[in-house]
This record gives sequence, structure tokens and C-alpha cells, in this order.
Amino acid sequence: MAEIHKLSAGEALDKLRRTEAPRAKMTRLDEQIGALDQETQRLRMARRGLERGQRAAAAQPDVQKADARRATKLIVAVAMIGIVVVTLVLAWSKGLF
Repeated sequence: MAEIHKLSAGEALDKLRRTEAPRAKMTRLDEQIGALDQETQRLRMARRGLERGQRAAAAQPDVQKADARRATKLIVAVAMIGIVVVTLVLAWSKGLF
């Protein structure tokens, strides 16, 4: 007949703690891994958004340069019109017309 070994209360508690502790530790590690996976996904999405924005900016012409060229053309046109008007007014006042 097999011998039955009875555990004391302290030994039984130690045995229960030993079997429960690794499971709890694994659960904590699984939770940490899950949190790190979520953070990794969030960072990847943020990187994709930044890369998408950079590609879009590179594909479009530089808006500020285009606006500056338009402004320069407008200033030149207004100045030339001003010169023509002043010339006509001076010519009219001298009686050339």
C-alpha cells in the first residue's frame, strides 16, 4: 500500500502559493505584453500618418513659393499701371492730349 503523506497547514499554503504565483506572474506579463503591443500599434499608426503627410507635402508644389510669385506679379502689375496712369495725368496736364 502506498504511503499517504499529510501536509501541514504551512506546507499546504506554501504549495498553493508556489502554484499560484507563476500563473499570476504570467498573467501580469501577458498584460504588459498586451499594453506594449497596443503602444507599438499606436506608434506605427502615428508613423504612417507622418509619412503620409510628408509624401503629400512632397507631391504638392510649394504653396508659399507660388503665393510669393503671385504677389510679386501683382505688385509689378500694379506698379506698371500706376506709372502709366501718372504718365497719362502728367501728359494731360501739360496739354499733350
